[in-house]
Amino acid sequence: WKLSLVFIATSPLTIFAFNITMRVIVKYTAKEIQSYSKASAVAQEVLGSIRTVTAFGGQKKEEQRFSENLLEAKQIGIKKGLYLGICQAAAQAAIYLAFAITFWYGPYLVRYECKNYDAGSVIVIFVSCLQSTFSISQIVPNIQAFAEASGSGGFVFDIISRISKIDSFKNDGDIPSSIVGDIELQNVRFTYPARKDTPILQGVSMKIPTGKTVALV
Repeated sequence: WKLSLVFIATSPLTIFAFNITMRVIVKYTAKEIQSYSKASAVAQEVLGSIRTVTAFGGQKKEEQRFSENLLEAKQIGIKKGLYLGICQAAAQAAIYLAFAITFWYGPYLVRYECKNYDAGSVIVIFVSCLQSTFSISQIVPNIQAFAEASGSGGFVFDIISRISKIDSFKNDGDIPSSIVGDIELQNVRFTYPARKDTPILQGVSMKIPTGKTVALV
């Protein structure tokens, strides 16, 4: 049990490295998804208005916008790979540290506690601990899949758990039997959340009287 205890004593290092690995995957996977969603939004917008883009010769500009978002995703992916490699290297280092301690402490026990240990028992303990370590390492790919799924679904979970400011089940406030009035917009400005640097509406003002049909082109 002494040799097994020494081997297991290094397990917290391995578990800590795996934990950091999972956190890195979740964090940078979420950032990657955000960057790719921006690029996807640009592509959908351009393809939906391909005639307009072609008519005004905006192919190069739209290609540049799309490439900028892909470049951001690429940089995030490089950081993710770098940090993930460091974390996995730390986990492997912890495992090989356990091997080194086992082969150092095992002969020590054989030499000074011959009644309880021999070369065969040291090998049996080492192989058992080695198999358990390899079994734990097989969990890593599954942990990575769960971590990526958690990072991808984080936005959906936030929307699901968000509490709406308007409670449709309450009957508070005035409830008029009929509504008659004009619709008026004054200095409206709008940008998409994914592209805050590109204004869509700039100072739009208009008034729609009651009963009048207005078409926006």
